[in-house]
Amino acid sequence: MKNIKNDLKVIGIIFLFCIMYSSIVREKFSILNILSIIDVLIIFCFVLYIISAVATYSLKLKYINNLYRYLSICFLSVGMLSFSYICFKKQIHINNGFENSCISIEILAAILESCYLIYCFSNYKNNINTKRFLAGTLLISICTIYICSALSILPLYEVDNLYIKSIILICSFIGILLKIYLLRVIKKSGTDITESMALYLKIYMYLSIISIIIDLNVYMNISSELIFIYYLIRALSSYCIVKIILVEILKTPQEYLYKNLVKKSEELEATILELKKTIDDKNIIYKDYEKRTKHEEVKNEVLANISHEFKTPVNVIYSAVQTQDLIKNTANIEELLKYNKIIKQNCNRLTRLINNFIDTTRFEKENVKTEFTCENIVEITEYLTMCVVPFANSKKLNLIFDTSDEELYSLIDKELYDRMILNLLSNAIKYSRINGNIKVMIKDDNKFIKITIEDDGIGIDKYHLKDIFSIFERVDKSYSRNTEGSGLGLNIAKKIIDIHNGNISIESIKEKGTSVIVSIPKCSEKYVDNISHRLQDNTYVKYEVEVEMSDIY
Repeated sequence: MKNIKNDLKVIGIIFLFCIMYSSIVREKFSILNILSIIDVLIIFCFVLYIISAVATYSLKLKYINNLYRYLSICFLSVGMLSFSYICFKKQIHINNGFENSCISIEILAAILESCYLIYCFSNYKNNINTKRFLAGTLLISICTIYICSALSILPLYEVDNLYIKSIILICSFIGILLKIYLLRVIKKSGTDITESMALYLKIYMYLSIISIIIDLNVYMNISSELIFIYYLIRALSSYCIVKIILVEILKTPQEYLYKNLVKKSEELEATILELKKTIDDKNIIYKDYEKRTKHEEVKNEVLANISHEFKTPVNVIYSAVQTQDLIKNTANIEELLKYNKIIKQNCNRLTRLINNFIDTTRFEKENVKTEFTCENIVEITEYLTMCVVPFANSKKLNLIFDTSDEELYSLIDKELYDRMILNLLSNAIKYSRINGNIKVMIKDDNKFIKITIEDDGIGIDKYHLKDIFSIFERVDKSYSRNTEGSGLGLNIAKKIIDIHNGNISIESIKEKGTSVIVSIPKCSEKYVDNISHRLQDNTYVKYEVEVEMSDIY
């Protein structure tokens, strides 16, 4: 309804322009002047028909609907007939021959137009050969123009010939019937054409029927009023065709192209997302494969480590026992004590290995029993450091403990904390050079207690730092390495720190040394439980130290 209102405004403006042109430019209002302007508009429409046909014929793209292409050819052919109508007109006071030609052209044009459109709507889905259709319609239109122009020598209305009049009436009746049938065809087309196109086609058909009726009246009774009405109807009909061409044939394909591009863009985006999903799935499969491969490698490495780590102390114990058997009758007590010490140390190594393997499994399953008490971290750490000094001295290392605070308390599991500190000290001793220095430092770090164990040993390269807390990770994995160890120590230390809601990090420079920084949360002094009794259990702590330091010799 909104489009119709806009169309009425446009038609009103055009009509007003015609009146102003006739009154101002031609200096007086005249129907003849208005009709000449309408002729110009019809010529303009014919030019537009040509542009439409050329555009739709040359752009053989799939986004141009076949129906639009065929309609543009139909309008071009009918436009030729309308253009010939203007060319035949010599003057507004119609002479005999001109009237015969014009009436013949209009009636035949109505019939041909209906036939063209019916053919288009009936066959556009069958991919009509555009070249043949264009050639055929143009040929028929040219022949029609030629035949009608030849009739100008016959002043039909002066010849009282009932037969000729009957032919004209029959042709007019056929034209009206075809228009009515075409209305039905347009209605049946349904969603194949837009609502606006169907509306303008229907209006055009109704105007064409009125035009045929007026055409007959002009033939029977020539008058300026009828001619003006006839021209006005033709102008409105041409306007409908122009709307169809501009909106449907030329504009709509571009909108269709845009929508098609948007659709293709969405399809491309969907394809990209699908491809991305496929790539992600493949990456997951690949990562899963990598993970399984790495897991297999780790499993093989675990078995190799277990075999090596258990075999070494067992072989040492077996050798020591055999040696004792050889010297037991010599009464050499010092030698026997020496081999007893070796046996004890390697038994501790086996105990440590077994504990580490069992604890690793427990940590992985999160099946670790804990008993948290509020302890003085400074006192515990200093005591453990002093217990380790003999082992450091045996490797000609200088072990230093330093703190600016005497009391810093944290909620810890004493046994797990001891194991973590002893493990870090064991690593520092094992990977330090002779005459090197190891520093154990504790300081207050706001809500945390910061414990740093620093050495000037062999250091760790960046490649190994990223996986240093992984299970069975060792810098030197060869069996000919200079130090013993299963590679479980730092992994266990990390798990213990996690249980205490703390953090552990390692800073290291190859050949310059390593710093292990541990941070655990503090607790208030009012929660301090009796910690002295734990430190008095020297037997337990010494045994724990001997086990954790058993691979230092």
